[in-house]
Amino acid sequence: MVNLVLPSLFLQHLRDAGGAAIADLLLRAADLEDVELLETLASAVYERSWEKLHCGSWKDVLPVWRQAFGLASILQASCLLRHEQPLKCLKMLDMCLMMAGPFAPPETHKLIDKVERQLSNAGKMSKPRLDEEIMSISDDMEDQMPHLKFPVQRMEMPTLENFRYHVMLQNEPVILTGAMEFWPALGRAAGHDRAWKNVTYLRRVAGLRTVPVEVGSSYMGDDWGQELMTLNDFLDRHIIPLLAKNKSVTDVEDTRSHPLLPEKVGYLAQHRLFDQIPALRRDIIIPDYCTLQRVEDAQDEEDEDMTINCWLGPGGTVSPLHFDPKDNLLCQVVGAKYVRLYAQEESEKLCPTEGLLSNTSQIQVEDPDDKKFPQFRHAKYLECVLREGEMLYIPPKYWHYVKSLSTSYSVSFWWS
Repeated sequence: MVNLVLPSLFLQHLRDAGGAAIADLLLRAADLEDVELLETLASAVYERSWEKLHCGSWKDVLPVWRQAFGLASILQASCLLRHEQPLKCLKMLDMCLMMAGPFAPPETHKLIDKVERQLSNAGKMSKPRLDEEIMSISDDMEDQMPHLKFPVQRMEMPTLENFRYHVMLQNEPVILTGAMEFWPALGRAAGHDRAWKNVTYLRRVAGLRTVPVEVGSSYMGDDWGQELMTLNDFLDRHIIPLLAKNKSVTDVEDTRSHPLLPEKVGYLAQHRLFDQIPALRRDIIIPDYCTLQRVEDAQDEEDEDMTINCWLGPGGTVSPLHFDPKDNLLCQVVGAKYVRLYAQEESEKLCPTEGLLSNTSQIQVEDPDDKKFPQFRHAKYLECVLREGEMLYIPPKYWHYVKSLSTSYSVSFWWS
């Protein structure tokens, strides 16, 4: 069993937050060897902390409740492992990482490694599916490429000084080329076997891990929702069928030559996948440009103020016109994206949504309602097609609309 360390300061904060009973239950459970009693205590803590996590706005949840949820998850996971239920145990640990985040117990990743070794020894980490070549997305997509009227400027690996003075401080979007050549995820240099185009690799490294998948045309649509599923299920439901649709039967070595197409679009968006699955984090490299500050004497916080998110989805997926508050490098790993950008000065013509989504436009960029939004056609914009191995710098508060032109995997680095 896992022997949890319960810091006295954490227990005091938990009691101060109205969780005295939970603190007492955790103390009782910490060193228990009686699995049945431990399950009962851990379940009580799990359910109570789960309620607290879903009470009100997520940003207002006290860290102590996320920490309590993480501890309860670890206890329940250890019981599942004792009962020889490694798949349920792994899902419980993923819930711990997704919900507790940085407050997850330090034992979490060690326990995940232990479970994955068990599954690997049992031959369950990666079972054959469709031919992995189905993910070798064709680079010949010229017939799908839109004509660009106002293209974003391109730069071949500028120096840090040039990038800061001529791009960042000028708030100019730019495509950077040549800066991703050594990413293992791209498979162009050493580490080709870790290319994200390789479905077999993704299944082996992360196929059994549970991830949040957004389902629906976009987060602004009425059909939008979220589902939890393993990465294997995500690939099988939302990626592979759409690729197979465009392949001849001879390209697919699986008896399921015509898998059912999904009823709704599904994509993994803006999830901190690398915090959850460090093996995938090792496939990318933080660009040096992300170390730059707008103020010269700003303190180096060693990436503490950086957010790294992953985006995986099929072709045709759209991110509505919106802006983000931080500097952003959008790095294209697989496939291609069309991106249209508007400066903050154009905001009045873009009709921001009122309320919580004030950073998102009401306008459907490729099918605007000219009667309802007559000024939109007069808004000045830039546009680009972002291809594999290219980075797009998006300045803070710069509006951008993104559409995947193919199956697309991207990584975003946000910093300030």
